[in-house]
Amino acid sequence: MKSDDELIAEYLNGSQKAFLRLYERYYRYVFKTILKHIGNYHDAQDLSQDIFLKLLTALKNYERKGAFKRYLNVIIRNEVISYHRRNMKAAAESMDSDEEVGRRARQIQDPSPLPDEIVIEGEMREMTFRAIDRIRNRANREALRMRLLYDLDVKEIAEIIGCSENAVRIKIYRACEELKEILHK
Repeated sequence: MKSDDELIAEYLNGSQKAFLRLYERYYRYVFKTILKHIGNYHDAQDLSQDIFLKLLTALKNYERKGAFKRYLNVIIRNEVISYHRRNMKAAAESMDSDEEVGRRARQIQDPSPLPDEIVIEGEMREMTFRAIDRIRNRANREALRMRLLYDLDVKEIAEIIGCSENAVRIKIYRACEELKEILHK
């Protein structure tokens, strides 16, 4: 099986099949990661497609040999943040309208989250992103981010950052301890 970097090189040399292989290799991962963060099946499908459309042009700037999954996770994270910002803005704008009363009445029967729940969840995620960004040790911060935000297991993280699984567990533990301090301030 060809590596991600080999497929990217083939795609950049004109092979559409190489991009299709990357798509097939990572679509489920991208979709599941996005779905976990936004909780909306249809929007997760749309965002997943958007990410792969962006990759069509973004791969020409890919320079991190051997770190495609990390590169992909950055794109996923940015799309999820943008999604929540758009939804928070739309929810805030719609709160003032008369239509909001009717929509809230319809949502009583609908089990999907209310706009203010979406806003609160988005704010909680933003607060978590900001708190994680305040972790002093970069390696610990990245290990925790990969574990919590991208749902990677310890083995995957170890492969990405190039250290042992035990070292990853220690980095995550230390980052969690510091995160607790940050959140309790």
